[in-house]
Amino acid sequence: MKLMRLRHGHMRLSKSNCQHVVYALGVKLEKFDKAGFRKEIERIGGRSLAKGQEQFIATIPTRTAWADYHVHLACHWTATGFHANVEYYPGAEKPHSGDGGPFAENIMAWLGQFFRNDKATARVIAAFIYSGRNWTASLPLPMRLPIGMPREVEIVGMVANIPTKPEGVHEAFVNLYDHKILVALEANRPVRFRRFHLYSEVSALSSIARLFVYGRLKK
Repeated sequence: MKLMRLRHGHMRLSKSNCQHVVYALGVKLEKFDKAGFRKEIERIGGRSLAKGQEQFIATIPTRTAWADYHVHLACHWTATGFHANVEYYPGAEKPHSGDGGPFAENIMAWLGQFFRNDKATARVIAAFIYSGRNWTASLPLPMRLPIGMPREVEIVGMVANIPTKPEGVHEAFVNLYDHKILVALEANRPVRFRRFHLYSEVSALSSIARLFVYGRLKK
């Protein structure tokens, strides 16, 4: 299985303000190769699954030096369906000697081989954090409101619905804390397993997150 290669100009997580991106995938069991998946995770774990075991949780390391992220993978299955959370976090994790994969760079393609179709729709949650010294929230935050108490209440977070759904994003949450600005996005995005490219995904989601902050990056 081929690994993704970083192309010139693609955004790295360490430069994107991205804290994590989570892809929640689900499929009916008749459209998933459960037997093949169990066999593969037994290979990875080096032992047979316990009787009745219906989940798999692992930290997936990177294989190549340029990948600046790792993956937390959590899967479970029932009599009717298979569900997986693929969570990307900044910071590379080195594989153990002799590790045969999968690796973070190709985890989507690896997982996709067990789906009957090469594409699926994922519920995506992405979080970006910007320094308050270089960025300002586009929403009117903080906001002080008198609500009949001795002191005003300070509003430091807002949720915005996005009816036009750019890049599949339908909701954004903006919060101020500790001199930082958190922009969390919720989206529904198509995933083509064999063509999945994390840096392209982060770039697309970052373009929406940046609508909720303005300023300039520190040189």
